[in-house]
Amino acid sequence: MKTLLPLLRSASLTALLALAACGGEAPADKDPEAATTRPSVEGGAVPEAAVRADAPRLTLMGDGLMIGTGEGTTLPFGMAQDAAIVAMRQARGMPQITRNAECGVGTMDSAKFGPVTLNFTDGKLTGWHVTEGGNAVTVDGMSPGLKLDDVRSERSVEMIDSTLDGEFTYGLPDGTVIGGFAAADGRITSLHTGETCFFR
Repeated sequence: MKTLLPLLRSASLTALLALAACGGEAPADKDPEAATTRPSVEGGAVPEAAVRADAPRLTLMGDGLMIGTGEGTTLPFGMAQDAAIVAMRQARGMPQITRNAECGVGTMDSAKFGPVTLNFTDGKLTGWHVTEGGNAVTVDGMSPGLKLDDVRSERSVEMIDSTLDGEFTYGLPDGTVIGGFAAADGRITSLHTGETCFFR
């Protein structure tokens, strides 16, 4: 796997962070992390970017993610924020950048590339959150849009008792844990791991 050099720089990152703002509203039903990724700038909301047709698939891991498969570019948790955003921007285009000072882990910056959100605390990549349409799949073949029963048939799924409906977790073969949410019909609507900003 290639490891991205931390000297990569993003000239536009600082300007985007300065423009972006985010309130601590309750999450939307279909996206529990909506409060983290609902940006606003002077003149109105930033339109959500669509995934480019030529965007490479993302491989989701319990300790980061990979752009591509096999010999793709790895973005491990702990990677510098600027370097991770530059790598994703090259693969997926310009993100929406937001900041939320009301997260339980402290102030969190998020970069939303359509259905894929990267979370950062203290300038480091610390989590990801993916909804349907992100062309992303976990290392063990799970992705939003599948049925939760398909996960249960091969993996140990634990439903979480929380104020957010359909919350669950399951373990990857390497021992790391993936979280997710399922709709009433059992369809998985999102997956996440690492640090997130869900309002419970």
